[in-house]
Amino acid sequence: MSDINVTIPIDKGKFPPNNQSLATFYAIGDSPFNYSVVEGSDFVQISPMGDVTFKKKVFEKNVQNVDGIPAKIAVQDSSNKETGSLNLEFLPFEGLDCDFIVEDLCFWKTVQYRISENTKPRLIGSLASPFLREMCASCEINYNLLSKNEEFRLVSVGRLHTIESTRSLDREDKSRHYLDVLCTVENSKHSVRNVTKTLLVTVLDTDDNPPKAQEKIIKINMSSRHVVKDHEVAHKDLIFSDKDSYDVNRYKPTVLNDTLKILKAQCNKYRDDHLKQEVQTAVHCKLKFTKTMPIEKWTYSVVLQLNDTALINGNKTVTVPIDLHFPNESGYHPEMIKKLLKPPHLYPSNKVKIFRTAAPLARLTQPAIKNMNGAKHFTLRPVVAEHEDIFNVTYSGGIVFVHDAGNLRNAPEYVRLNISWTDNNNTKKFDEIAVHIVNEPTKTCLNFTNINKLYWCSEFSNPEECLSPKSCALSTGGSSSVKKREGPERCMWRGERTPSNETTTLYSTCTPDTETCPDEVCDELEQLHHMICPQDCTDNVLFPAEKNKATNRGIYRASGVCTCSEITCQCNTLEYNVIPKLGKKGKPAKTLDQSPTVNHTLFVQANVSRHTGNVTSKILGIELARCGTTCVFGIVAGVLFLGGAVALIVICWKLDSVHKVVRNKFSDENQDLSAPLSDYIDRSAPDPIPLSFDMTTSLADTAILNIINKYAPDPKWEFPRNLLIIEQTLGEGEFGKVLRAKAMNIAGQQGHTTVAVKTLKDDARESELNDLLSEYQLLKEVSHPNVIRLLGVCTTPGGPIYLIIEFAEHGSLRNYLRRSRHLKSECGRLPTSAVDETEIHYDEPNISKVTPKEILSFAWQICKGMAYLSEIKLVHRDLAARNVLLAADKVCKISDFGLTRDIYEDDAYFKKSKGRVPVKWMAPESLSDHIYTNKSDVWSFGILVWELVTLGATPYPGIAVQNLFHLLKQGYRMERPDNCSPTLYNIMRSCWHIDPEQRPTFQELSALWEKMLSDEVEYLDLANNAIHNRSYFCSPFEDSSVSEPSEKSETNPLNYLSKSQSYIKCASRDKLQESANFLPEPDNNQNDINTQGYETPVKIAKKIQTPTNDCPQYYTDMASGKSN
Repeated sequence: MSDINVTIPIDKGKFPPNNQSLATFYAIGDSPFNYSVVEGSDFVQISPMGDVTFKKKVFEKNVQNVDGIPAKIAVQDSSNKETGSLNLEFLPFEGLDCDFIVEDLCFWKTVQYRISENTKPRLIGSLASPFLREMCASCEINYNLLSKNEEFRLVSVGRLHTIESTRSLDREDKSRHYLDVLCTVENSKHSVRNVTKTLLVTVLDTDDNPPKAQEKIIKINMSSRHVVKDHEVAHKDLIFSDKDSYDVNRYKPTVLNDTLKILKAQCNKYRDDHLKQEVQTAVHCKLKFTKTMPIEKWTYSVVLQLNDTALINGNKTVTVPIDLHFPNESGYHPEMIKKLLKPPHLYPSNKVKIFRTAAPLARLTQPAIKNMNGAKHFTLRPVVAEHEDIFNVTYSGGIVFVHDAGNLRNAPEYVRLNISWTDNNNTKKFDEIAVHIVNEPTKTCLNFTNINKLYWCSEFSNPEECLSPKSCALSTGGSSSVKKREGPERCMWRGERTPSNETTTLYSTCTPDTETCPDEVCDELEQLHHMICPQDCTDNVLFPAEKNKATNRGIYRASGVCTCSEITCQCNTLEYNVIPKLGKKGKPAKTLDQSPTVNHTLFVQANVSRHTGNVTSKILGIELARCGTTCVFGIVAGVLFLGGAVALIVICWKLDSVHKVVRNKFSDENQDLSAPLSDYIDRSAPDPIPLSFDMTTSLADTAILNIINKYAPDPKWEFPRNLLIIEQTLGEGEFGKVLRAKAMNIAGQQGHTTVAVKTLKDDARESELNDLLSEYQLLKEVSHPNVIRLLGVCTTPGGPIYLIIEFAEHGSLRNYLRRSRHLKSECGRLPTSAVDETEIHYDEPNISKVTPKEILSFAWQICKGMAYLSEIKLVHRDLAARNVLLAADKVCKISDFGLTRDIYEDDAYFKKSKGRVPVKWMAPESLSDHIYTNKSDVWSFGILVWELVTLGATPYPGIAVQNLFHLLKQGYRMERPDNCSPTLYNIMRSCWHIDPEQRPTFQELSALWEKMLSDEVEYLDLANNAIHNRSYFCSPFEDSSVSEPSEKSETNPLNYLSKSQSYIKCASRDKLQESANFLPEPDNNQNDINTQGYETPVKIAKKIQTPTNDCPQYYTDMASGKSN
């Protein structure tokens, strides 16, 4: 018991005897304590046993003249360290009233109860001053322990009430015990008062636990074999832990087995409370060299011993072996691999060799098929972080390959890889592989690290070219090359050098790895690039070679030598002999250059057939042949087939010409309004563009490959095309289309998942392909519930580019909102609805149900998604209801990142190039200066909120886009819709502040929407679910450029994922009764205009004719400022 504070009232007329104790100190252990009166020595005294008493004579003499008497007694241990104190304050009264001091009768004012751990049951201390009990002897006091503390009990002996322990306590289990004690005081008048107090009992620590090492063995890689005096050798895991507290531990470190006498140990102890348990001790140790000298051994092993000198019982020492591994000349630590590499579980060996000059996508190793047993989800991580990008592994097959050939050139001699996977039981397993990087005998391929500068083994048609040391081909130089290499060659020749004309599965061909190519399987690595092994992966096999029917790709059986280009594979039954061209001095010219240019080798092709005896020669590409019977029949059949095909084409062309004349006769009259409108204007051309697509060429195969090669295949996102089942086309634009498909086991979702697939049309341009791949790169980086999610991608050659994303079952938000409305005239509902109810969305009802709360929820969700994009420094630039998708459970997904830009380097994105822009959703600074920031996105968000309130109406109805900027600069803003509350309208207006800095952030808006959702306030009135203003759904100036007119309107362009319904068009008429005279007579020569287009607009040649209902159609050229 220590640190006691107590106030003791005393009666001036009644003094206690000299031997009456005020308080008593109890020693915790056997060590003696020293007591001293620091203050008030004239009034109190303390005995060597710790009893505090009055000096009665002094009190009697002076008590009448003082109002309060303070006193303090200090307690010190044998080392003169203060361990406790007693603070007393005496308050003399003329007559002591015990009812006034009930709390002092029950408990000390403050007190600390302490007991050492591992001690037998004993008295801990008193609950109150025995002196006061003597002064108020007429009061009966009782105590009860309310809390369930079985370790303690309350003991009453006469007028002394104390706390005692009932058993030995352990501080490591619990160091602080709280006791709830009830004190009941009954005076002479039988009046009862209760006082409850919580008392703290602290268990003091003793050194009764030995230290423990965190690791069983420590291995340290040294950077040099030369050690320097006073150089420290530290390791993050050279740590000891001790359950005892910091103050009771004493340690002494020693280095054992130090035969060279070069090391000494230094250890520091720290308080460790990071586990939020009882405070422990952590000991960090390090070694220090005592000499400067070279070390001859590869490994120098010592033992660090830590001695706990203050430990009461048990073993006072703990040891940990330490191995210092010194490098060889190449900087590699040979002994580490021998000791740490474990036998592999899945891979054939834990040691692999590869050439330092290996080409990209060279194969290192792969699991044996028989050992796979459902292994999947392979990942690779190098042991040393600096080797991160050198190698990679395929996700499903576990094939390890060269990922970055440039970094491989500068890698150390040894690189260790950790490859992990998941088995059938979803258990994580791993193998560790040591890659030994060896130097190639001839370093002719040292500078070939770019895929675009490499040859392909499959294009070499004879062994001399194939085995040339300069044949630096894709995927060569792997582990198989190291094992099988007999000379300076890189590619390998499979089959006979002089093959016969017999058809066989062992046809002759040039390959990067004869073990895996060809093997009748297009494995996961070969799918990463179509020219690694086209013999297994090609879709185009020319006759007479046979295609593999089991896989429907690759060559199964052929005769002669098989070669492959980017387009197709063919097999020639004749072998080639190389005749080198002579240089100026009669020396043979080089057959291969350092760059992949045209082959300058002159071939003479000669062979005598075993079966026909025909002789064929080919010189400089001119072939002279004598055919046998089989050859003649083949030629005749080919000529007949070709002639029939030409005749069929001519007949079809003639018939089409006749029909075209008839179609053109009727198409010229209504060409004016035959193209769907767009939400964009084009500021890239000064005049309307004629209907011709000759402005740019479509993508050629070479252009596609050059673009795709910029993006290395990412195993994490790459998805096999054969697991994707295309169901239907959701919609098409000028160059792109969106498909609905079923994907098997995509993105961790088992079974078939409905997905949306974005792809390009056959006539797409390079810019469209670049945009699609850029959107893919962007979607890989974003992850938020309210942003559309990327599921996978198909970029491997041999098929179209597929961007696989989430499927939004409700389509675009704008269409969803519009389906919840119907148009009314001033006289009631029009006989013909503005919505063509015969055309419905592919999976949606005609009428969508929407509530005011859902409108607020949509705004809140979009705000959260935009807040996320702004946090990662992205500006959308095209935020509108048409670019927000509505998924299951009405979850909003921000989509269409075609205009999104990364502004990580700068908060403002300056758009230098001209193009289509959504004027009505753009901020004034974007229209005038082409500057885009997150605050310009906030302006667009305000327009989107207006769309939500009006259930999909078009902004700025009745205002031409060429006048909009000047109106905005003059302060014009859209008026508050009738069904919108002022609070909601104020949010829109705050987003439309002319100063971008005055607009709120998306984070502030998100918090505001969340608060509005929780309020029980109606911010929006949707009771009258109707629109009276026809221009809300068709602004006459909404779309300033139009698409090319088509002869047959088969598919409406869509808003990303949804098929659009037909809404009422500007200048179109409903078929009304004759009595309805408030609309002009319909013009039968005009067609309805599809306002749902959201694809690339193309202007038509003729000026658009408009009816007289104030709906003129314009397009605006932002570059020249002209309006037409």
